Amino acid sequence: MKNIFSVLLFLIPFFTNSILGQNASLSIPKNCKEGQFLTSDGVRLHYLVSGKGEALIFIPGWIMPAEIWEAQIEHFSKTNLVIALDPRSQGKSGQTTEGFYLEREAKDVKELVDHLHLSSYYLIGWSLAGVMLYDYLKLYNISSIKGIVIVDSPLKLDKALFARFSLRIKGFLEDRNAATDKFVRGLFKQPQTEPYLKKVMKASLITPTNSAITLLTFPYTSNDSVWAQTLKTSGKPILFIGSDGKEEMLKEINKELKINYEIVPGSGHAVFVDKPAEFNAILEKFILKKQL
Repeated sequence: MKNIFSVLLFLIPFFTNSILGQNASLSIPKNCKEGQFLTSDGVRLHYLVSGKGEALIFIPGWIMPAEIWEAQIEHFSKTNLVIALDPRSQGKSGQTTEGFYLEREAKDVKELVDHLHLSSYYLIGWSLAGVMLYDYLKLYNISSIKGIVIVDSPLKLDKALFARFSLRIKGFLEDRNAATDKFVRGLFKQPQTEPYLKKVMKASLITPTNSAITLLTFPYTSNDSVWAQTLKTSGKPILFIGSDGKEEMLKEINKELKINYEIVPGSGHAVFVDKPAEFNAILEKFILKKQL
């Protein structure tokens, strides 16, 4: 009995690691190169790049680093050229106090495209980066864009969204560390390992508090009707991938704005971390369908 108990104690960490974290580590995947370029307003932006083929550009959400997409980089770099950007003042990109508005961040992505001489690409934006992609479509709706994927981003402005953002701003001003801890843990519905959560927290603290708060004002300076009009008239294939619990909201929005969407059951706001295999399969299907 003692031997069996010892074996069980030995195996517990392995079972735990297989259940927790979905193998997420927040590290740069193997065979992934790092690059950088200077924007037209003088900010040095960092990005990860891996693979060959038609380009997929992944843009992380508010105060998140490029490597949050590690599962997607590893998966899609087998068939595509995969690029993950650190937006200004996030991850390894340069710190600045300027340019925290939708049009400038959209221009940053366009300058990345030009820097890499991409003639054909998909854009995948998570959370506030999805909101930025609405402006990207409005400003740069060109033939080289093969599709847009919006990952759990706001599709409609409402009082609940503003109230949530206002509380987050207040929390960051009062106690940045505590607010960051709460924010990061709230991104996931699936259990994540404590080391992984700590890494995400550390990465998100790279963005100075004032910059983080300014970035969070994106929706406050936007016009919801412009988002809807952009999506209606872009002529581009657009897919929304939402987290668990968004079904009713999307059905309601679909009454006034027809969108293609997929819900990933069991996922939190960081859909692609909680359920990487399911997320990748949905994205892969979208890409392959548009290439036929």
